[in-house]
Amino acid sequence: MHILLDECVNPRVGTAFTNHSVKTVLEMDWGGITNGRLLALANGLFEVFVMFDRNLLHQQNTRVLGFGIIVVRVADNKLSSGEVIHVG
Repeated sequence: MHILLDECVNPRVGTAFTNHSVKTVLEMDWGGITNGRLLALANGLFEVFVMFDRNLLHQQNTRVLGFGIIVVRVADNKLSSGEVIHVG
């Protein structure tokens, strides 16, 4: 599975996805790109997008995307702080 980590997600989160191909937004050279454009770029290349932005689900029509979105709620950017709140 091809997984994309948003630029605010600690890249070490990728180690949790063993046996999968994990890239970060920065590795893809997509840093600073707006959410709508970022989703369009990721569509067709990734099966999962991991992010913190809960508002994206209300701002974008994610149902038309060819990949799943995992929104993680965290108090900070430490690996031990994560809690998945939505998979869409």
